[in-house]
Amino acid sequence: MSFRVPQRLSAPLILGGIIALYLLYTLSTASSPTWVPSLRGSAAPPRVLLVTAYYPLKKSKHPQSDYDHWLTNLMGQLSTDMYIFTSSSYEAHLQGLIARAVDSDLTRRRNHTGVFAQRKVYYDTRYSGPLETPPLAEFAKVAQEQWDKDGEKAYHNPDLYAVWDSKAYFVGEAVRAMADLKAYDKRAPTYKYVFWEDAGAMRADHLLQAWPDMDRLDSIFSQGAATVGSDPSAPAPLVMFPLWRKPQAQEKAWGEEKGPLGSDIVEGSFFGGTPSSVLWFESTFYALFDRLLAKGFFVGKDQTVFNLVMSLNPTNFFGPIPREHNDVANWGANPCGDTWYYYHQWLASAAELAETEKFRGNACPMVEPEFPFL
Repeated sequence: MSFRVPQRLSAPLILGGIIALYLLYTLSTASSPTWVPSLRGSAAPPRVLLVTAYYPLKKSKHPQSDYDHWLTNLMGQLSTDMYIFTSSSYEAHLQGLIARAVDSDLTRRRNHTGVFAQRKVYYDTRYSGPLETPPLAEFAKVAQEQWDKDGEKAYHNPDLYAVWDSKAYFVGEAVRAMADLKAYDKRAPTYKYVFWEDAGAMRADHLLQAWPDMDRLDSIFSQGAATVGSDPSAPAPLVMFPLWRKPQAQEKAWGEEKGPLGSDIVEGSFFGGTPSSVLWFESTFYALFDRLLAKGFFVGKDQTVFNLVMSLNPTNFFGPIPREHNDVANWGANPCGDTWYYYHQWLASAAELAETEKFRGNACPMVEPEFPFL
């Protein structure tokens, strides 16, 4: 695989394969690349990598100003390393949002400027749009037919389907890119967890920064592994998804022959786990996706295919289900903000959760992770 790396490197890096990957390794200040790889020195401690994608749609329910605000809440306020898929024509706009956020009064008041200087942001601009991603080659040929099958056609379009259905690939590709980078420079970051986060998911203002919290993730995934009796020496893939509700009995028994499971069970805005787990999920998702597409099912909505993947692999998926618990589900007082994005506070450190709750004027109870299809 060929990388285009910072100009300060004296030679191009060729790491097998024939797919050209445009990988720009920058600091979150959006300044000129300053990272110079070295093969000496100790390895950095493990980190969390957030993967997202932003391709402006020709038809959208929201104005660009809304997306810029949400993108800033994600890219400009979190100190977590990020891998961003976007078009080459839009990269500079995203860099500008980050630069303005990092130089904001809020960042200076919280004395966080130095923290952001340590963050890594990777831009991948190989695709001008999500319909160009390799796993969607066959889908792209029948995108119009798929659109015609959508019961919510008035609200969706093929470009939106492509963003949804490329999520698993985007996360897997980020893992592969980071592995290639690590093979070249042993001092490059090691990522213990890799997660997808929708570019427009952080809609509410917050004071989160080191999110999701590493200690919180370790605790949740250890609890999940213990629940299913996973062997520590050969751990089974575990992928965390936030969930809207528990599946009913007939949904738990849903089979592939019935096609995608069109219920609001899993939320598609966030998911992930260890690198090996998300690679397993990528291969599992697209194997099923291709079979369903070949049989003529509508596969444009990621959540319906995610539901089916979970029902077929119940011991591999877990997450929070806040609406199933009375202490959290009393949304009349709106204690945790938008229920759909409960996981933002659920995955925060205790300190940042308290700070955000004080900022928002709420108190958000914590629930235990569950395996919904068991």
